[in-house]
Amino acid sequence: RAMADSLPAEIIGRRKMGFGVPLGSWFRNELRDMTRDLLLSPRARQRGIFRPATIQRLLATHDAGRRDCSARLWALVCFELWCRRWLDP
Repeated sequence: RAMADSLPAEIIGRRKMGFGVPLGSWFRNELRDMTRDLLLSPRARQRGIFRPATIQRLLATHDAGRRDCSARLWALVCFELWCRRWLDP
């Protein structure tokens, strides 16, 4: 409403909209190395929570475009960062 004088009525009156984040592309490109460094690091392996071979297969499947594994990869990256902050000594 603060911008009602500057924007078209269809913009002012429309419902709130979100936007997608291109995680699939990012995990294949910009975040590729960081994701591998985090998920396959000695620190992550030492915890023994996930099988490294399974993580490697997931990454390879996503990279090859056989399946979009971005939701799983995002969850794993978030979990790894959480472990580093709260679980590790």
